[in-house]
Amino acid sequence: MLTSEMKEGNKISVVVGKFELESEIQIIRNEYILVTIMLIDDKIVKFPSDLKVDMVYYGDDNSLFIWENVALSPVKFKDGRKYHKIELPKTEGKRYNRRGNL
Repeated sequence: MLTSEMKEGNKISVVVGKFELESEIQIIRNEYILVTIMLIDDKIVKFPSDLKVDMVYYGDDNSLFIWENVALSPVKFKDGRKYHKIELPKTEGKRYNRRGNL
């Protein structure tokens, strides 16, 4: 799947090791997507650049696609809302089987 095929409103998961956070795509641009801000204990989650972070996209037909090593950062958009910004990978997402990857 290409990142250009993603849709606003669809769910994503951010995977760090065995830890997973869910979010939803709010805004799609050519170079990045903005997703609902991810919080733990009412604190914005930060993802250091040396941390391996993967993104799983939930397609309309319940299919899953994964992009490995994505860059994520919390941002404040021009409308004042806070999001997590995910730099869109140039590579195609691979089909992802959650059961096979546990």
